[in-house]
Amino acid sequence: EKNNIIKALKDFVGDIEQIPPAFSAVKVDGRHAYDLARKDEKVDLSPRRVHVENFELLEIPDCNHATFRVSCGKGTYIRSLAKDLARHLGTLGYVSALRRTRVGSFCETDAISLDSPEFLGHIGAFSEHVLSILTVLDDIPALALSEDQARCLKNGQAVPLFKVKVRPASCSPESPSILCEDLSPDLLKKLDGGHTEACAMCGDRLVALVRCEEGRARPFRVFNL
Repeated sequence: EKNNIIKALKDFVGDIEQIPPAFSAVKVDGRHAYDLARKDEKVDLSPRRVHVENFELLEIPDCNHATFRVSCGKGTYIRSLAKDLARHLGTLGYVSALRRTRVGSFCETDAISLDSPEFLGHIGAFSEHVLSILTVLDDIPALALSEDQARCLKNGQAVPLFKVKVRPASCSPESPSILCEDLSPDLLKKLDGGHTEACAMCGDRLVALVRCEEGRARPFRVFNL
């Protein structure tokens, strides 16, 4: 019954334990579980803690099918979630179709088909839909560099952290920034001692990806943009 399903869904929201399916990329003694499963070898996987933000019943088209929408964290296996939900309801179930509609800030409604007539042979039209590289970096700390500091990173040199300005989690040049030496001790310790990765920006230009450690920002990927 619909009400029983809706009630059961509440037990699968938040931090939960789940066992990955045998056909997964999880490694067992250095080998992928799916390799073992394909050879009919026994696969014993340990439960893993995952996070499910939202688990919603959308429709029940017939007595044997139901459509759900799940918002979850990294590492969640939807096949295991479906199997566990069915078992929780005292029955059996599996995923017959799966569609990923969003990953981070990327949504399928913003996607375009490479076969679309609108873009075939029209690089200009295609480029209008290409997102900035900063789109994937807007949730990590950003260091606001001077031209001299940017030049140092481009040459592979580390930059002293206490001389750099930081934006806690934004690559936007309009975001407020403060000198690392003015950060609270806890935040500075997290930024430096946690071997944090950050984007190094000069104005609105991405200079490099850096690791913050031992009081210095060290480049590990430099961009020529």
